[in-house]
This record gives sequence, structure tokens and C-alpha cells, in this order.
Amino acid sequence: MEEYNFIVLAPNKWDGTWMNRQHIFSLLGKNHNVIYSNGPLFYWDYKLTRFKETSLFDQVSKRNNITLLEFGKILTRVPKFKLLDKFIKYRFKQQITKNLDPEKKTVLYIFNPLFSEYIDLFDHDLLVYHPYDDFSKLYSEAIAAEGNRRLAVDAELVITTSNLLKQAYDKYSQNVHFVPNGVDYELFSKRGLSKTEVPEKQRRLKVGYTGSINSKIDVALLLHVFEQLDQVDFFVVGSEGDLDSFQKAEMVCLKALPNVYLLGKKTLADVPSYMHIMDVNIIPYRTDPDSFANAGYPLKLHEYFAVGKPIICSPIDSAFEFQGLLHIKSTAKEWVDCIRSIQINESEFSSEATQTRRNVAKNNTWQSRASKIESLIRAEEPRRVTKSL
Repeated sequence: MEEYNFIVLAPNKWDGTWMNRQHIFSLLGKNHNVIYSNGPLFYWDYKLTRFKETSLFDQVSKRNNITLLEFGKILTRVPKFKLLDKFIKYRFKQQITKNLDPEKKTVLYIFNPLFSEYIDLFDHDLLVYHPYDDFSKLYSEAIAAEGNRRLAVDAELVITTSNLLKQAYDKYSQNVHFVPNGVDYELFSKRGLSKTEVPEKQRRLKVGYTGSINSKIDVALLLHVFEQLDQVDFFVVGSEGDLDSFQKAEMVCLKALPNVYLLGKKTLADVPSYMHIMDVNIIPYRTDPDSFANAGYPLKLHEYFAVGKPIICSPIDSAFEFQGLLHIKSTAKEWVDCIRSIQINESEFSSEATQTRRNVAKNNTWQSRASKIESLIRAEEPRRVTKSL
């Protein structure tokens, strides 16, 4: 079968928390030439961790079947200096192009609206847009809104991670496909050998959330739940991210509870051990109109299913497909009652219940997602689109 070049542009560093882009393209990279980049930095990025961690000069490396291009921060973009900005984009194009195979067709694959301007930079045979969040609520900048609209209209193929996102993009394109996030079943279905700092043999129920505590999390819900469940321990396996202003005081109170433990970020290889040691794994997302989380499809959903433990989730849209296999709860009282019920219900932890949950994950692997995306791209018969700087 025909092999492609993929120019993949996304905002997160490859070696950071693994998201759908790393999972998908580490698999597609086995048969295709994949170049992954965050693109040049802008001067307003200087406060970001990403800026601090970026090398001064360009770095090209091979990892997980793909070519990583980290564009050096010595050439940081300042758009008002137009000649310099044009040179930086030209250098970025050069660095990408030298890693392309001229005998292969090229797919420009963009995950975020802030990369929309690069449509005009690269020669490509197919443009794919893969929005992974509700960017209309995640970003307030006009440039993001215009980039989102342009990508949705110009892309020959739009891939969304939730049905709600598909409905939103259907108004821009007639070729929108829902491809949900998946799971590395072999990794998450097994306990692993990693040791955790979580006491394993204590009788207190252990409830876990794996992921960053950021603006998508219902911090108030967690505070009210674990204030009432003082005989239940709550563990967060992940970093503290950016919170909205109204969440910050609640977060201070949550962290002060004696039964709440923030364990910090763990490596992908270690995460399954933490999920397995919990009695209940949860997804406490905000569902208010201002939150972008309701239109998302949590990566941890199928990871939790692969672990096989009981799951409680906020009423986000993607959860309802599995409402017979997890607990969907809204209010703090519903969450408290559900946790107490799970605690005394032995059937929740039976071999049959565990295997039923794991079977869901078996049918939702990253390999199946990567194969679906590849088949959608092949169906488009990529054609040459020539761009110029």
C-alpha cells in the first residue's frame, strides 16, 4: 500500500504527557514517514514551561517511529518584525522539508487552530484537521476562532474526538468523521511492576483521578465529596495545571483535606500501576456552559476500562455511550451516595464485572483508531496542493 509523508503540527511536546497525537502517530510511523513539530515559538510564549524547555538551536531526533523537529528558540517569532518573521517561517519550512521523502505524497495534519497559518507554508497533497477540544471555549483569541474556521473549511478531512465536536464541525465541512480516543490495552490492562507510594493493604477505600488538575476539573464537586467522605482517601495522579480564578480558593481547601493526596505527574509506564491500586477511578469534569470539557473524550476513559475497576464520571456527552458500564453522576450528593454504594457492593469488584469493563477497552484500542484514520486518508486520494511563502 502507498506510504505517505505526514507533517504533524501540535502544541504539546512529544516527550510530555502522551495524548492522542503521540498514540496515533507512533503507530502510523511504522509504515509512513512522520515528522512531528510544535513549530516556532512566539515571543509571548516566554513564560510557558515549553519555552523554558526548548533548546536554543534546532533539534532533530528519531523516537517512537517518528522524526521529531524541535525548532530552536533562538529564532522566536515576533510577527510585527515582518522580514524576520518571514525568514523564521522559511527556516521552519526548510527544516521540515529536508525530512520529507520526495517520492511520497504529503499529508499536512494539524491538531490545533493556532497552526492554521502553516497551511500556506507547506506543499501538501491532503490537509487533515483533528480538533481534540471545544476550541470555541478553550480560546478567547480572535486568531484562534478564525484559524479554527479556516481549518474546518479548507481541510479535505476533519476528524473529531467526540460526537458533540462532530456536530459543531458539520456546519463547516461535509467530510467530518468521529474517531474517539482509544487505549493501549496491553499497557493498561496489566498492573505493571512499578511501585507506588499509595498504601495498598489499608482498609480505607481508595478513589483515584489520573490527569492534570486544571480548569476542566470540577474542583468544587471534589471538595464537597471528600469533605463528606472523610473515611475515603482521594489520590490525584497528575500535575497541577491552570485553574480558572473561581476555582483557586476551592483548590486550596481541597488540598488541605487530610484524606486528599496529590501525587504529582507520573510517567506513562507508571500510570497503570496507580490506576490498578485504586478501588474506584473517576472523571470529575465540569459540565457547565462555560467549560470545554463536555465536548471532550477523556483519554483516561478507556484506560480506566482496561484496568477494570468501577468508574464514576460526570455527565459529559461521551460517557453516555457507556452508561450501563460506568456510573454517571452530577451532584455531590449523587457522587457521595455512589461511592458509598460501590464500597459495600461486592459485585462491583467481581471477575465478571472486571472483565466486562475490560472488554470495552479491547474494542477501543489505539491500533484500531490509527487504522481508521489511515483508511479515511486513503479514501481521500491525496492530491497536490502547492503553497508558497
